[in-house]
Amino acid sequence: MWRWQVLRDFSFKDVQLFREVLPHKIILQGVEWNAPGYEHVNVCIIDNQFDSTNPNCNPVAEFEYKFDNGDRDVSEPNGWIKSKKEGKEKTIEAIEWMQKNYPKTSWIVPTHPERSNRLKIEDIRNMNNAGPDVCFGFDSQPGHQKSKNRGGYRPTSYGATGERENDGATWGGTGIFAAKIGGVWDALLSEGRKWWLFANSDCHGENSDFYPGEYQKTKIFVKERSAQGVVDGLRSGNSYIVTGDLIDSLKFTVGTATIGETFHTNGKSVTIKIIVRDPDKNNHNTYSSFTNPVLDHIDIIAGIVTGKIDPQDPRYSHDEVFTTKVIARFGKKTHIDANGIKTQLWKDLGNGIKEITFTTNVDSDMYFRLRGTHHSFEDKNSEIDQYGNPILDVFGTNNAAKAFEDLWFYSNPVFVKK
Repeated sequence: MWRWQVLRDFSFKDVQLFREVLPHKIILQGVEWNAPGYEHVNVCIIDNQFDSTNPNCNPVAEFEYKFDNGDRDVSEPNGWIKSKKEGKEKTIEAIEWMQKNYPKTSWIVPTHPERSNRLKIEDIRNMNNAGPDVCFGFDSQPGHQKSKNRGGYRPTSYGATGERENDGATWGGTGIFAAKIGGVWDALLSEGRKWWLFANSDCHGENSDFYPGEYQKTKIFVKERSAQGVVDGLRSGNSYIVTGDLIDSLKFTVGTATIGETFHTNGKSVTIKIIVRDPDKNNHNTYSSFTNPVLDHIDIIAGIVTGKIDPQDPRYSHDEVFTTKVIARFGKKTHIDANGIKTQLWKDLGNGIKEITFTTNVDSDMYFRLRGTHHSFEDKNSEIDQYGNPILDVFGTNNAAKAFEDLWFYSNPVFVKK
């Protein structure tokens, strides 16, 4: 039986069953796409899935048949015509097909993008150019966080330095694409691309994986509680990711714009406002006694937006920028890091709620994003360096308890247009 048949005839029936068992949940049929020339990509098309007379996942099954690297069926079921292309050209064709046919009801999000070391920044730019409404982010905080090699990464993964045999490829559980300030993600944002960061449990089994939502979450803000609301919320970028329930709510604005939006201004400065809650309760960690982590500080990271890079420009393959940096830090105690950034005290409103107000100059188009952790500069065992960056996750040393002792959140950006 081909995989498209499993989707159509078996997997979707399970989805329908669980919708009946859990009517308060929005359960969607997707597929982990074996993208030609690359590795795994998270794909979903919601069309037909909630049809009142004949619910089905035929669009997802058709996509798999036409474009999956492992599908060798040539029977042309339902009149579907298989792609004749190979490798990366086939992946771009697939994204263009999705952009043409399902531009507002689907997503294409690379999973664990650093793992295979095949996905370069120019590939991401090509994907986003081919389908800006459907290919709008990556899971650079990968699943498999319980694995002994955190994220299921390998010595050949992008970001494994190779200087030592056991060098890892995640930093605090986040891949180098997003964990490195001035790295791949920041290079994309510095073009003004609406390219978002997500987290995915990638749960295959309980031995090496956390269950969905057990450890990491992507929190999206939706305008309606529906499948379409989920797709729209993901595309909007109005979301943040968090591990171990370090925080459970976040309001982050620059001027009048919130996460994923753009604030238009003629002024010389902008005011950033952050309201975050650190829940004072058990985070469901069943692997150690560290069940109520305390948020220590939040970094405000800023970058300059210079515009889209032409594919013919030599910079199109450059995977770092030098204009992105931490511009401020707020926390529960003062500290000066190795870059001279002084931790300012946030306003504690009680019930775990912290409030931050910060005004900064803007001389050009910019973006602002956040990251936060429970790690303290004063703690000798803290898993941050002298600049506040997450440290390398060494291969072979990770487990569920260790993952729960290394917690972070990242917000998607707010843009400023001058």
